[in-house]
Parts: sequence; structure tokens; C-alpha cells
Amino acid sequence: MEMINQRINELLSELLGKLFSLNRIFDRAMSDLAVTHKATNSSKILHENMAHFFLKFADEISSYQQSRGMLTRYPATAEGNQTYENPLQFYEVALEEMMKFEDAVCDVIDICNVEKDWSTENFLKGIIKTWNPYLETISSIADACRNYGSDFKSQMQFDDEIEDYLTIPNLVGD
Repeated sequence: MEMINQRINELLSELLGKLFSLNRIFDRAMSDLAVTHKATNSSKILHENMAHFFLKFADEISSYQQSRGMLTRYPATAEGNQTYENPLQFYEVALEEMMKFEDAVCDVIDICNVEKDWSTENFLKGIIKTWNPYLETISSIADACRNYGSDFKSQMQFDDEIEDYLTIPNLVGD
């Protein structure tokens, strides 16, 4: 018995695909930050705590689909080969992509409301609640990085001080 209609289930799978894409963007950027821009502190913190977070989130969506008797489809993700002129460029891309994901979740919430799928609507509202501190963190990082300047010396200083701009509690184990 289907407890989610096919349309909503497909939208959930699309959200899952967007999370895998975010993981791919972050994974590639962490390599670029560490190797090209020598931002090793930022790379370590964001890889462990942001890139891996997207996969955990994707697993929550898949588990929810399974709990409602539905199969998960795993959309293809784009090749991870992006390079960035400086770390700020990545942070701005990351913020934009994370905001797009939030908008996509809100769109599915609206559809759930119309379809009277209260369970999925409630699940997705929980996703947004968990998502908000991560979005706030990347926004804080982008804003702070912008203020430091884009020259190499300023970016190295920002890399040393990135922990000051993390809004997720215990992101770096403090």
C-alpha cells in the first residue's frame, strides 16, 4: 500500500539527488580549498561537518520513503571538477546551492499541503528545522570571508579564524 503518492515520492527522490549534488560540490571544493588555496583548516572542518552532513540528510529522506512503503530513486549527479578563483567564490556558490535546496524543500511542503500528505509535510518541516543552522553557518562564513578580502594573505587569515564564524554548536568539537 502506498502511503505517499508517486508524485510526492518522486519529489523526495529529487531532493535526495540535490543532497548528493551538494555533497559532490563540497567534496570537490574541499580538495580545491586544500590543494589550490592552502585553506587546510577550512577544508578539514567543512568536509567533515558539511559535506558528510548532506549524505546523512539524504539517508534520512530515503529512510522516510522506506518507512512509508516507497522506493527511493537515486538521481545522477554532475561530475565534480569545479575550480574556484578563491575560497570566497566557493562559499558564495555553496550558499546559493544550499538556498536552492531549501527552496526546493519548501516547494515540496506546499505540494504536500495541497495533497493533504500531512506526514510528509511534517517530515519536511523537520528537515528545514535541521537545515537552518547549516544554512546559517555557510551564510556566516560567506559574509565573513567577504569582509576579509580575496587576496591570498587575507584568505589565509580567514582560514586560521574560520571557527569564529561557525554557528552550528560543536561543529569543530568545542
